[in-house]
Amino acid sequence: MTLQRGINAKALEPWIQGRHFEPDQIARYRQAFSSSPAKLLSITSFLREDVATKLAQCLEQEIEFKPTFSLYPSTRVTEEEWTKEDDSKRFFRFSQLAGIKSEFQFSPHVLTYLRFRKAFLDTEFIRFFEAVSDLALAPTDDFSLHRMDRGDFLRIHNDVHETRRLAFVMYLTPGWEPSFGGSLRMTASNGDVTTVAPDYNSIVIFDVKANTQHEVQAITDAAGDRARLSMGGWFHEPT
Repeated sequence: MTLQRGINAKALEPWIQGRHFEPDQIARYRQAFSSSPAKLLSITSFLREDVATKLAQCLEQEIEFKPTFSLYPSTRVTEEEWTKEDDSKRFFRFSQLAGIKSEFQFSPHVLTYLRFRKAFLDTEFIRFFEAVSDLALAPTDDFSLHRMDRGDFLRIHNDVHETRRLAFVMYLTPGWEPSFGGSLRMTASNGDVTTVAPDYNSIVIFDVKANTQHEVQAITDAAGDRARLSMGGWFHEPT
């Protein structure tokens, strides 16, 4: 069955919970996105439960992450250089995908991640995000995995860069609590602030060109050894 705007339910069913691509729900999402001052939409319980579980276990146990440090405006530096600078100059600290641990190269969870990444960047997924955002989007491989541990943060900035248009972040840490930090804080051009908690199996999208600023609040001591795990990236404008 093909839904409005050419959405192919058969292609999405293995990954997304079915209610999200029903025509009435698509219309509600589009209305919520367009009426948001920040041009932002958060969808909870986005992926099928089995898919979310496999992806969460893959990120938690089978992916190798590398700590990354940056100073304003966006300069990658070593940990030593970052530590020596005044705190006001520190832009972010978090970990990014470095690779798949050797012992898990062909695990079921890793294979699910690789299949999902390919599907997510194919035409059928793009049509879904075009429908809910009412934006024309193009395929992209601008996609990464992130891990944020206690004390990690990302300070205020925008994502404007070349042809980026729609940003997305999927949160994949089961049982994450608001007290752990890591919320996305979005400031619209009119000054309105929207805070989105990194709830497990939710996704947030926002229009990069909506003249907004955003940050990720620091992971607090309450998180202990828990890490905020996410997949994120950008769809681009058609060229």
